[in-house]
Amino acid sequence: MGIRKYAACVLLALFVAADGSATEGQLDPTFGAGGLVYLGWDADASTTPYDVALTVLAPSDGSVIVVGNGTDAGASYGSYNAICIAKLTAAGTFDTQFGDVTTPGQTKIHGGSASTQIKATSAALQPDGKIVIAGDIYFPNSGKQMAAVWRLNADGSTDTGFGFAGATVVDRNIGNQFDSASGVAIIKGVQGTPYAGLEGRIVVAGSIDFSPTVVVASSWIFQLDPSGIPVLTNGSNSYFWTAINCGEGYHDQTFSAIHITVEPDAGTMTYYAAGNCVPRPNTGRLPQPYIAAVDPNLNLITSFGNSDNGFSQVGYIDNLHDYRNSQITSLDVDPGGRLIVYAGNYFGGGDSQPLTGALNAADGHFNTAWSGGGATIVSSRGNLSQAWGILLNPTHGSYLSNAILAGQDTCSGNFVCELGHGTYFAATQINQGTKIPYCGPAGECAYGYPGQTNQGAYAMAYTQGFKVLLAGYVLFGPRADFAVMRLQGDGIFFNGFGYASQDFR
Repeated sequence: MGIRKYAACVLLALFVAADGSATEGQLDPTFGAGGLVYLGWDADASTTPYDVALTVLAPSDGSVIVVGNGTDAGASYGSYNAICIAKLTAAGTFDTQFGDVTTPGQTKIHGGSASTQIKATSAALQPDGKIVIAGDIYFPNSGKQMAAVWRLNADGSTDTGFGFAGATVVDRNIGNQFDSASGVAIIKGVQGTPYAGLEGRIVVAGSIDFSPTVVVASSWIFQLDPSGIPVLTNGSNSYFWTAINCGEGYHDQTFSAIHITVEPDAGTMTYYAAGNCVPRPNTGRLPQPYIAAVDPNLNLITSFGNSDNGFSQVGYIDNLHDYRNSQITSLDVDPGGRLIVYAGNYFGGGDSQPLTGALNAADGHFNTAWSGGGATIVSSRGNLSQAWGILLNPTHGSYLSNAILAGQDTCSGNFVCELGHGTYFAATQINQGTKIPYCGPAGECAYGYPGQTNQGAYAMAYTQGFKVLLAGYVLFGPRADFAVMRLQGDGIFFNGFGYASQDFR
């Protein structure tokens, strides 16, 4: 494996304050070149590389870890078949102490053969610097897909003491198994609480589809101990969790993200999982997003929920705020355990717009201080704009203070953005669901490579000084490369487009 490219490119920035005094949300000139770095990996000579970053992690030293998927060198097919991991210094250069000795700063996890496809969906960082990655392994010959968890040491080498030679695979030993992992979180900081024995446990949320062609799926959560050994739950080793009931007309319930909250004073630990109910064909039902509250034994917490015990449907408040034709992709909880905020996308009239909202963590009811009574669409310049994640700032005195919506702004048809037709990195600041100034007085900004019209953010994270990391992709002709930028600013952050990691801190 040889590195194909390390380069940086100055971005175009929109909505800069006229007096030049605004810095929040603007590109950080001390990172890469003008705030951005892009990089890619070699692929087989007959395959066009297509590398996309899905998660960005921020160690306490200011460095940057980027995890995503790529087209592997030496494999003779053109789909995701390697998990790519890169580490950058705080200045945006490769960290030469990380990764493969021949390609300092980066490493890969391989599928094992050309007949195996492998992809990451989310990642989390342990306090000791080890990197935990959740994803899927697909075997085209059998049509079987299994969820998996990998762990790397802080230097990028495989942690051979984890699971079986560095990985744990969830194999139900059934022929039509089709598991998908979506979110991963790590229990930490619980020493001195009733949950001290759970320190380091890895919790993964996702779904199983018993027949991918029929779509009869159920959400699940499975747990691993710090060594990667599955934790038996209620005496079962199947990891199958079927407590969510979407109701008549629905047959597909899938978790998309997970967040763990510990309240030492109350002596409680809660897994909050975001998910989606997909309707059966010809029923007239609309996709219905929800949030579930689960205890460490994987039982629904019956005191939580605005519709059924243990979970809240978040796409419908009343006839004026009906967002059931939507999907929720991520959530976060303020450190005090008072508020759940979520991000997703609403699809209406052929367009898509970011959907955000807030629930009271104690009971799962909509938080009425949020605009729209607890759920709202955040308008943007483009007609196909989306956001796929959210992150709260634990330092704010008010847990409903400034928020930043970031992801992709797609302008097509009669919608023309300042950079013209195309797809760009975008950021919008909101307060309690309402736009306020960011990156200048207009309240939103967009970034793009000059001459390129297909790019966007898939993940974000805080780093030192509450600067904001965005990671995603930029398309150069037929090939895609990882793209990472750093912005100045803080707030509640929504990371757009792709699978959302819930452990950015």
